[in-house]
Amino acid sequence: MHPPHGEPNKFLWLGPTGITTGKVNLSADKPRDIMEEVDHIDHRRVEGRLECPLGVCLSEYHMLLAYPHKLNALSIYTKTVVYEDIWPQQIVKENAVRRYVWRVFLERGDYAKALTIARSRLQIDPEAHELVLKKQADKYLADGNYTAAAEILAQSTEAFEAVVLKFMANDDARRLGLKTLLEKKLDSMQRPEVQNFTH
Repeated sequence: MHPPHGEPNKFLWLGPTGITTGKVNLSADKPRDIMEEVDHIDHRRVEGRLECPLGVCLSEYHMLLAYPHKLNALSIYTKTVVYEDIWPQQIVKENAVRRYVWRVFLERGDYAKALTIARSRLQIDPEAHELVLKKQADKYLADGNYTAAAEILAQSTEAFEAVVLKFMANDDARRLGLKTLLEKKLDSMQRPEVQNFTH
């Protein structure tokens, strides 16, 4: 069950034929509706024999499968092996777990989660943070939400001129977005920079 503390919302079940994942709904009216099966992964066959894990564990983004000779981490979302450790090597670390998850959320359009994870890894992978900001801003621009795009782009390190060109059109909404961008950039500058910029 996950999370380990508090009210669980998902489960992982190791059975004789494979691994079952699902949702937990403790407020369901009927007992049979408390646990809902979402997916089942059959055990792999290796040289004609089933390769069954000795134990399993569930985290927010992964299923950890312990075999006699290795540890595998499978993405809950893509069901692919994202980490494999042959015993007895290093321990799985949280940063290793998060190194690709931001991309899964980005591809799904969940920019808030992608940005939160990318921001937590800013020192390790600044390009991830920039890509999430760019994709979110592009989505806002495509939807015509220029003010929101400007607020996102103001956090970006993309060249100022390139950002301004995105807003250059004879459209009042785009101009409002450009105005917001300029205000946000000016707000984020140090005082001496603002004086040099305005003189």
